[in-house]
This record gives sequence, structure tokens and C-alpha cells, in this order.
Amino acid sequence: TYDQARQIADLLGMKNIPLGEQTAKRTFDAQEKIIAKIEKITGKEFDHYYIWLTVDGVPVIGIDPPLPLA
Repeated sequence: TYDQARQIADLLGMKNIPLGEQTAKRTFDAQEKIIAKIEKITGKEFDHYYIWLTVDGVPVIGIDPPLPLA
């Protein structure tokens, strides 16, 4: 629901950012940067894919559950 997506966005530091394309892009970009840093530090590649949380058919948050590759 919109309220649940709003709560998740707020937890991710996007309290005053309207849900929509902007929050989806920010969550995607932030996670990509974090994963790149983790890969550099550990020397391991992480398999990652995005689950797009949508409200009324519009992606509002990208959730990336990374999995370390053996």
C-alpha cells in the first residue's frame, strides 16, 4: 500500500521526498554504490537483482537483496 511504501521510504532517509520515480532512482543508486564498495573491500562479486515495490503500477522503491557468489 501507499502507507507501507511511505514508511519504508522514510526508514531509508527519504522522509520528505514524494514517492515515485525519484525515490525509486535514489534507492537504486544508493544500493548500487554500497554494493560496489562492498565488492571492492571484500574482493568478491555479489549477485544482485532488484525487487521493485510499486504503488498503483509506479515503481517507488528498489529493494536489492545481494547474495555473495562463492
